[in-house]
Amino acid sequence: MPSKNKSLLAAFLIAAAALLWATDTLVRYPSTVELNFKLVVLMEHLVGLVLITPFVLLKRRAEIPKLFQARELGLLAVAGIGGSALGGLAFTYSMQAIGPDRATVFQMVQPLFVLVLARLFLKEKHSSSFVLIALWAVMNAFLIGFPGLFSEEESGFSTAGILTGGLAVVLWAFSTVAGKALLFKHRPEVAVFGRWLMASTFMAVWFLVSGEKIPWNTLASRDVWLSSLYLGSVAGVGGMTVYYYGLRKLPASLVTFIELLYPLAGVFVPILFFGAKTSNIQAFSGIFFLFSIGLLVKLEFGESRK
Repeated sequence: MPSKNKSLLAAFLIAAAALLWATDTLVRYPSTVELNFKLVVLMEHLVGLVLITPFVLLKRRAEIPKLFQARELGLLAVAGIGGSALGGLAFTYSMQAIGPDRATVFQMVQPLFVLVLARLFLKEKHSSSFVLIALWAVMNAFLIGFPGLFSEEESGFSTAGILTGGLAVVLWAFSTVAGKALLFKHRPEVAVFGRWLMASTFMAVWFLVSGEKIPWNTLASRDVWLSSLYLGSVAGVGGMTVYYYGLRKLPASLVTFIELLYPLAGVFVPILFFGAKTSNIQAFSGIFFLFSIGLLVKLEFGESRK
């Protein structure tokens, strides 16, 4: 398959993963009504780890020991503990505090962090045209979610919710770059296994050390298990594996913009399912955003052929 076709397939995989993650809020938000937000994150990671472990043991067992080298452990700590565990906790708390649509808004500025981190740690370089279009994409993405964001009356203002939403963005930016670095030497499913193992271990130890009570009766309910299964599989290891297959073929600084389909869809999913309001600015910004992503993808393919 020609290199361009492989790059297009990778871009499609990133978009597919982003749309899978957009359905996350439909399940995560209701889950926080029944469970503590920390328990939601623990359950989704334990379920995801249980699902991916048999496959990795059967198909990629020889690669597992390589994950315990110093470089890999450092990258897995950033991606697993930082991105998956702490990032998941921050986002879930933010969503609980200010609502799923507004918690998702903060991810609109994640590309700015990824651009800087990818330049520093991955040595990715782009033309001035790429940077200008990237800034235009971020501006449109922010306009999609900006209306009413800081209005106490309309958005249920919560300082803690806003701060944790911003924290999730920073942690996920670092985990994107760490994930790309892992994929230089490891297959996507192995990297996902290591990330989920690190996150699950961290969350389990946290619960044991903190002594928090676990509501076993609630955990035994059918709804809790179904939601945990969905968050751990489709929105968890499934979506992340698809994402990593795309990430290993494309620069992180391009992937982060395609990935914005997640917060873009995350804004409109609550509008469709939870009755949140939209505006003309959001609609037009959404069109311009998609156009800017198309330009970035085309420009990246052009630069890669030089």
